Amino acid sequence: MSHNPDAYPNRLLQEASPYLQQHAYNPVDWQPWGDEAWELAAKENKLVWVSIGYSACHWCHVMEHESFEDQETAEIMNHHFVNIKVDREERPDIDSVYMDACQLMTGRGGWPLNVCCTPDRRPLYAGTYFPNAQWKQVLLQLAEGWRTQPDTFRDYAQQLMDQLQEMHQAPTAGAPSAMTRKSWTEAYERFSQEMDWEYGGLKRSPKFMLPNQHEYNLDVLLSNESETAREYLHLSLIKMSQSGIYDTLRGGFYRYSTDRFWFAPHFEKMLYDNAQLVSLYARAYAYSDAELYKEIVQATLAFCRTELYQDGAYGCALDADSEGKEGHYYTFTYSELQTALDAETFELAQALFEPKPEGNWEEGRNILHSVQAPLQVIQSLGINGAEYQARLARMKAQLLDLQDQRVRPGYDHKCLCSWNGLMLKALADAAYYLNEPNCLEQAQELADWMWEHFRSPKGLMHAHANGQAYIEGQLEDYALFAQGLLALYQANLQSAILAKAHQLIAEALPLFYDNKTKRLMLLRLDQQELPINKVDNTDDVISSANSSMALCLWELGLHLGERQYSQIAEDLWNQVGEQALQQPQWYSQFMRLAHALMHGGMEITLCGRFRTPETRLALAKKLPSWVKIAYAGSPSVWSQQEPADQDLIFVCTQGQCFAPFKTLDQAWELIDEALGLE
Repeated sequence: MSHNPDAYPNRLLQEASPYLQQHAYNPVDWQPWGDEAWELAAKENKLVWVSIGYSACHWCHVMEHESFEDQETAEIMNHHFVNIKVDREERPDIDSVYMDACQLMTGRGGWPLNVCCTPDRRPLYAGTYFPNAQWKQVLLQLAEGWRTQPDTFRDYAQQLMDQLQEMHQAPTAGAPSAMTRKSWTEAYERFSQEMDWEYGGLKRSPKFMLPNQHEYNLDVLLSNESETAREYLHLSLIKMSQSGIYDTLRGGFYRYSTDRFWFAPHFEKMLYDNAQLVSLYARAYAYSDAELYKEIVQATLAFCRTELYQDGAYGCALDADSEGKEGHYYTFTYSELQTALDAETFELAQALFEPKPEGNWEEGRNILHSVQAPLQVIQSLGINGAEYQARLARMKAQLLDLQDQRVRPGYDHKCLCSWNGLMLKALADAAYYLNEPNCLEQAQELADWMWEHFRSPKGLMHAHANGQAYIEGQLEDYALFAQGLLALYQANLQSAILAKAHQLIAEALPLFYDNKTKRLMLLRLDQQELPINKVDNTDDVISSANSSMALCLWELGLHLGERQYSQIAEDLWNQVGEQALQQPQWYSQFMRLAHALMHGGMEITLCGRFRTPETRLALAKKLPSWVKIAYAGSPSVWSQQEPADQDLIFVCTQGQCFAPFKTLDQAWELIDEALGLE
């Protein structure tokens, strides 16, 4: 963001976060989160504004320009309050706790998130975006209320804290037998009632892509050949990739759609979305051989490598705004298309995107989205496939040349351990399911970089920027890095990778696992920074830290024969099982774990001539993600004793191993029977 060169910077100038630095020249006397700010509030008996956002957030920029750059507003804030700015990507723990408070008070949430707190960090008022006039009114009313009736404010803050504490009370673990085939089927039926059968995704607006829900759906499809699951998978993935939420020129997906049609996005491009969607489309391609899905994987990986990668790892995001306008970089007026394209490519653009002279979006601009499928375009233009591909490549090159003349969206260069863990998994999944050696090499390079740069004597670190790692790692960092390593192990079966995943889990449990309640906490057990230490169980745009860790624990217990890991995973499921069965779409990763537990897991060992990547992939592409396949002699304990030189296939499930099979068809008969397909 631009700033007054004569302005004196506030304390945010020395922060590593690009988002915090954007506010360094605001006239608001912002402070970073820390004891110093809270001690000042206590000393001066002032309320505290905790304002939370992130660098790619459009409405965060709007509120900054309207309010935080306004001198009159800043004077009110500086006189009556201590003001703290937080990058939610750096501190998801702070964001999570205060977002709960906002939703409890207002019934909704979002960013920017503005929370007014007492000097002892308890929230008492919250909201998201405020127009400037309303913001100043809120500031003055709260300041007057604190001056005249502080006890009333403190009482209300305590009542709110009591509600938050009650919200996060330890759940009672259900019986291990709670999951049955019947309850599993009924839960999926509840999920299917939320599906949008016209445009894919959930029946709601705005609409997020929620890759973990589709991963759950794909596991259902691969376990029982559900027609509902098959239709929903293809409808959703095709609609998302051919609509405005996907960047047809540069590759990659925007953060979410403002409508139910996937048409008009908010134009942020986030690493976490694109990494998870690579994994999803890679698995979907392996299952279906749909060439479109492979193209989406390759284009999205190319976008991440070209526009988010730097010096060994991946930055967070690209901004929604450019030249002061949201989506300006990615959209085109009709006249711009006419000028940039030659006659043949303009004809193609008209057939493919149907741009309008008056625009199909705001201010006469057109969002490019595929109105017709390639075959329909080929037929309507009377050209062959080769000519279509040649024109398409030329059209994209011409439009990219036009984009390159524009001011690029801002890039948040900080690297987060958790999000890079998702990218590690994406590269490993692409290598495994698409048989892409280059992706396997990139995955190994990223794993090595992360191991070198995110680890410190304090343990895993959360963020890395300007050559330094900072902020102690959170549960999400350990879980998603371990998840990425386990995906890489699935791709290369290297013992060193499995050992590193084990080391991360072994380090995480003493920090976050409460042996008394058998819960994994959001914050370290010795953490005192926030007024509450909550449990993160529900899956949203990113899978929850607990569900991700539970899957890692179950898988690692399987590979290593460590029963205590498997038991913790089961305990975590039992705590959420009742809620998960009622709302499976928000516990999708726990539902995948429950599916594995219901079947007692399944391990397949390939020996002799079956010890090939082709055989592994032939099995993996048709099986749920929790089925593990290894070669005889690989580090997984269940495959170490099998005869590597004999042409056999071993299948273990429901706690027993069956006599080896001599053909793949024989093995499939047992696998299908165990999954209930026969």
